[in-house]
Amino acid sequence: KIKSGGVVCRELDWYNPTLSLQSLLDEIIFDLIVVTDCSLTVNESRGVIDMIHKYGTMGWTRAIVGLCKEREGYLSCVNEIKKVFNEVICIPQSELHPNFQSQRHTILKFQV
Repeated sequence: KIKSGGVVCRELDWYNPTLSLQSLLDEIIFDLIVVTDCSLTVNESRGVIDMIHKYGTMGWTRAIVGLCKEREGYLSCVNEIKKVFNEVICIPQSELHPNFQSQRHTILKFQV
């Protein structure tokens, strides 16, 4: 069991959902899902959104998604996230550490 303040990480591989499911057998509820560089193509974006939807618990799990604006799937990913999830917030660059501020990237946060 996880003690208070403990962290358990799992890889969610949208290319291999069966393997991801096997790694979840001992921990089904995620507090947080973090995704990076998921807007490579439209199909990859859809896979990531499906994984967040599948493994996130409505009203409980929070998600943080990092997107590169220069990828072909960027706009479709942002639009689909806004359709599927409520209260999607784009974190302003000014709230990021100066070393991580970039007009090339967007970070979204939302509740599943």
